[in-house]
Amino acid sequence: EQIGANVSHLSLRQARQHFPQFKFNYDDSILLDHTSGQIFAQKFIQRLWETLKRRSVQIHANERVLHIDTDKLEVRTQHRTMNADKIVVCAGPWTASLCPELQSHIQVVQQYVSYWQPPQNMPRFPVWVGLGYTHSENWYGLPQSQNEGFKIAKHRLIGSNDPINNTNLCPKTEIDAIRQWANEHLKFQLNNPINTETCLYSVTKTEDFIIKPMTDNSDIICAAGFSGHGFKFGPLIARYIAALVTEKNRPKWFDMAQSRWGSVLS
Repeated sequence: EQIGANVSHLSLRQARQHFPQFKFNYDDSILLDHTSGQIFAQKFIQRLWETLKRRSVQIHANERVLHIDTDKLEVRTQHRTMNADKIVVCAGPWTASLCPELQSHIQVVQQYVSYWQPPQNMPRFPVWVGLGYTHSENWYGLPQSQNEGFKIAKHRLIGSNDPINNTNLCPKTEIDAIRQWANEHLKFQLNNPINTETCLYSVTKTEDFIIKPMTDNSDIICAAGFSGHGFKFGPLIARYIAALVTEKNRPKWFDMAQSRWGSVLS
């Protein structure tokens, strides 16, 4: 409220009326965000893909990038070699292998996501975030949608760099941890999960984004650290990177963004 956010502070009684799915304690601070919502990422990406295709953008899907030659401005993949005037690297967990100078600033952390069937007659779950006393105690969830149950996951930012693998199995220890959290914070017992999945976060220590030219070649832009909350900033980030690449049509907020996103390494 102090910085102009459209939120309301709820009393314990109000919180229990608004969100009967949750257990609330007397020392909880509860905020209702009137601007919250849910983005269906898969649908969004599909529409973006279709739009790019209509505009004759070449998309090479499922094609691994093996090397970027910073001197020749050359990208080598498993199927072809491409040259360009400008290169933007936005490779998530694989960023460090393509932009080695970011290796000590980007951390890869495995995430475990679960989906559960709500009890009958239970009101629809909200979009929610539970902030703990430390960075290792943050949880979040989404309402049930698209034939899936409601989502519960831990927002993990701390830990050693996890290995990059393709497993989609959620270990029993992680399911047990989710059940333990639910027992403490939800008013009903969880049954077996409808589905579980894993993903890899690539984050900075402060959760700030990194968007800057490479030291070896300013025609290569490195963009990283978006996991967790970067998706909703997509249009803004795209405009900023486009302004960096073309060196024109810079929005009014360009300098402010550059001082924030381009200075994480300093």
